[in-house]
Amino acid sequence: MDVTVDSSIEATVAQVTKVTSGTLYFLVNNAGRGLTSPLLYVDLIMVREVFDLNLLSALYVTQKFAPCLVGTKIKVINIGSIGGSVVTPYTGNFIGTDNISGLSDNARYTLHPPRSNDDADELSNWKGNQSDNISPPFLALSFGKHMYSPQGWIAGSSNDSDICDIQLAKDYTSGVSRRYFRIDVNPTAHSPRLTVISRNPIQIHDDGHSVILSRGESLEIGTAVTVDLGEATLRAWRPILSHREELDYRRNAEEFSRAFLHALPRFPISLNVPEGSTFDLRLGNNGTVFRRVRDGHGGVGGFVTVLGFFWEYNSQKIFAAKVPHFKASDPSSVVRKRWES
Repeated sequence: MDVTVDSSIEATVAQVTKVTSGTLYFLVNNAGRGLTSPLLYVDLIMVREVFDLNLLSALYVTQKFAPCLVGTKIKVINIGSIGGSVVTPYTGNFIGTDNISGLSDNARYTLHPPRSNDDADELSNWKGNQSDNISPPFLALSFGKHMYSPQGWIAGSSNDSDICDIQLAKDYTSGVSRRYFRIDVNPTAHSPRLTVISRNPIQIHDDGHSVILSRGESLEIGTAVTVDLGEATLRAWRPILSHREELDYRRNAEEFSRAFLHALPRFPISLNVPEGSTFDLRLGNNGTVFRRVRDGHGGVGGFVTVLGFFWEYNSQKIFAAKVPHFKASDPSSVVRKRWES
C-alpha cells in the first residue's frame, strides 16, 4: 500500500474489509522518513512531501480504516522516530544472561529496530554504523521514561525496580553486583556516560583497547563498546542522529540536568532561626558529617568564594567549603557540571 496515494489506501481498505469481514483489532501506521537540510536552503516541496507522509497519510489511513475498528478494542499504533529521545546507547549482543528481556521490568526498554525494507540510512544509523553483526534482544533508554532516579538509570542484578532499573543477571552470584553501574548524560558534552557504583570493577573494550573502571570512575560512550562484567557482557553504542534529532537530543539533555538539580535534597530550614537560614550541619558522601566552625570570605576578581570552614566529625579535620562564581543565567547543564566538580 502506498500511503501517499488515496486510491492505493482505499483499495487496501476494501481488500482488508473483505478478508476480515469488516473487523480490525490493530492498525499500525509505520510509514515515514526524515529530512535533514539547512532551513534557508531546504526544498519546500520536499518538506511538504515529508509532512504529508509522516502526518497526513497516517491520519488519512486511520480515517479510512475507522469503520473496521469501531466496535472492537481499538488499538492504533503510530510508530515514529525516537532518535532525539534516546539518551543512552542501544544495547545488544548479551552474553552470559539468558532472556534478558524477561528479567524484572526490562521488557519496557525493548527496542524493535528498523526492518530490512525501511530507509537505508535509518537501518545504518540505528546501529551506529557498526559493521559487526549485532544480535537481539535490544534495549534502549529514553529521556523521561522508566527512570526511578533523576540521577540516571541503574543497572545490576537486583530484581527490585525501585533500586535497579535494568536487571542484567538473575542474581549477584554471577558476579554482577545488585547495583553495578549508572547511565546518565555528561552535563557538558551531553554524551552518554557510564559510572561504576559498585566496588567491583568493569572492563570496557573498544577497538582493541581496554580500560578498567573502578568505583566512582566514569567513561563517556561515543563509539560502540563492549561492557565486560565478568560472567556477562553486552554491546553498547549510541545511534547516529540527524541534525533535527541532535537538536532534540541536546534539548532533552538540558532538561535532564534541570530535573537532576531540582531533585537534589535540600537541607531543612530551622524553625528557630530567621527565614532563609539553615543549620550549621551538612551531610556529605560516605557517611561524613560536617559542622561549620567559621564563616568564609569572598574576594573581588577571584574565581571561587569560600563559604566557610567545616569540621568533619569522623576524620576530625577542617575543610574549606568553596563554590565557583557563576551567573544566574547559567544553563542547568553548567550548574550541574559545577555541582559535580
